[in-house]
Amino acid sequence: MDYSLKEKSRKSDGRRLKVIRFLLLFALCVLSAFLDFFAYQMVSLKMELPLFVDTIFCTSLSMFAGPLWGILCCIMNRAVWIFITDENVILQLHIISAVTSCLIAWFFAGKYLKKSDIAMLTFAKLLIMALLLCIVISVTGGLTSALMALLIGQENAFTNQTQFISRYLAKIFNSFVLTEIFARIPVNFADRLITTFAGFGLLRLYDRAFSSLEARNL
Repeated sequence: MDYSLKEKSRKSDGRRLKVIRFLLLFALCVLSAFLDFFAYQMVSLKMELPLFVDTIFCTSLSMFAGPLWGILCCIMNRAVWIFITDENVILQLHIISAVTSCLIAWFFAGKYLKKSDIAMLTFAKLLIMALLLCIVISVTGGLTSALMALLIGQENAFTNQTQFISRYLAKIFNSFVLTEIFARIPVNFADRLITTFAGFGLLRLYDRAFSSLEARNL
């Protein structure tokens, strides 16, 4: 009898922890969507730096909780953009790059980042991850801009962060797509370094916070 009661109590505690974890992750997802928006507004628009920094929190959430949470965060972030700004809805196609970033970060972190790794090995892995993200996001971003150019006109598809490079590359490449892809590489190199290392720091922070919460509720 006692064993049965303990088993029921354990199952009840397990369900309660799952509900608490879900609610906390949902709240974190909403907060992350807003934080990514305001990070972009502050760094790119207010400070006028050639950076995006608009996927730090959704990427870290994807590494911690899985790609579905990261993708949900990306969708919420685009909803925030539409709700707060009067930006053309077509420009929200940049969500393609954000979702791609979340998927790559989730896969790479799950497969290659280990808690047992020494600091230098972790640094090297994060650097490789940043370079991979830089290349892939530059390609997806360039292709997305090309698609948007077809839909709303080439003059509206340029990205502010890369315009200063695009002007020069346009004279070299006789292709809007190639111009947009290669113009993004130097910008994304710095941007993905910041996103990757900041995202990893947040990953460790989330891991400790949720582990502590679960330990207190066991």
